[in-house]
Amino acid sequence: MAFRIMNEGGDGGFKFFCERDEDDALQQEQFVIKLRSFTLAPSEFYLNKGQAIDIIVAFQPEKEGQLEENLILACDNQTSQFRKLRGYGAELNLDIIEVDGKVVDLKTNPMETMFFGNTNPTSETRRTMKIKNSSPIPVPFHWSVYKTKATNKIILEDEETHFRVSPSQGKIGGGEIMDFDFYFCPQHAEPYFEFGDLIVEDIPIEAVPNAPEGLKNFTQNKA
Repeated sequence: MAFRIMNEGGDGGFKFFCERDEDDALQQEQFVIKLRSFTLAPSEFYLNKGQAIDIIVAFQPEKEGQLEENLILACDNQTSQFRKLRGYGAELNLDIIEVDGKVVDLKTNPMETMFFGNTNPTSETRRTMKIKNSSPIPVPFHWSVYKTKATNKIILEDEETHFRVSPSQGKIGGGEIMDFDFYFCPQHAEPYFEFGDLIVEDIPIEAVPNAPEGLKNFTQNKA
């Protein structure tokens, strides 16, 4: 994020300091402050009256939860102000809460397979699942449906299958509950066993609790 500072007083030099002397002693770059989950730059600057500067603060949380750090913004006129950096580290948390209008508890009743009733060839049946994004951040996603389950890799594109999901892609907002409709359309009178992955995008693997081994392997190979 960029924070604009404007000098409405006289000309002066300004510098950010860490609240704790031991944190200041760890700084290695002249115009950058790195303080655990936060990075701020420039940490030192000069402004004439009426001038402004953008201070860039990057937040890369090292753990889940509320994270805070205190800084001191000092001026060469012997005045100073406290400034607080605050961010929230959020792990990805998507939960199935209902199937076909019935509340489910995956902790007591683990669900790995969704069964469809007998369906006439070329006709279609539907089941509906509610998924809640329990994290406070929006999660972009897409579904990948395929025929063969491979535990050592992730399939990113749909294959020609007899199941589909709607919506197939989009974004689940923080705290939002979204309905997903699953459709089964058999071509012949025979059993079909196929697979679907809900793939989240732009989320680091470190933010995924209990990530499956296939996803970890895929991430490592991609890197």
